[in-house]
Amino acid sequence: MNGAIATQLVKNGFGQKTPEASFKTISVGGFANFRLAELVLLGVGVNWTTQTDEFLAPGSSDNDFTSHLQGFGALQYLLGGQLVIKGVVGYARAFFQPSDPAVATWSNDMYSGRIQLMYLY
Repeated sequence: MNGAIATQLVKNGFGQKTPEASFKTISVGGFANFRLAELVLLGVGVNWTTQTDEFLAPGSSDNDFTSHLQGFGALQYLLGGQLVIKGVVGYARAFFQPSDPAVATWSNDMYSGRIQLMYLY
């Protein structure tokens, strides 16, 4: 498990806050492995991070906001005591909500999959 909260407050040469460079970030996540059988392992994990900027566009009541979600699932099998076969699927989502209502909200989804082979000798 992991978790963190961070803030960045930037001031200009006159000691005034610079909203375009000031923000708060929150991140949480974790992973776990489970033995389903003697030769079979299942792994799952997720991480989520958000950032809220201090910037506020004229006429808006919402700050710039971004988030990123990433997760995976993996199934691993040991064949013949020497060949590890592992399948992994993943998902990621990026999201941006600008403070300026004239700028569109943006999001992007990504899916992935792979097979890994590892020979133990």
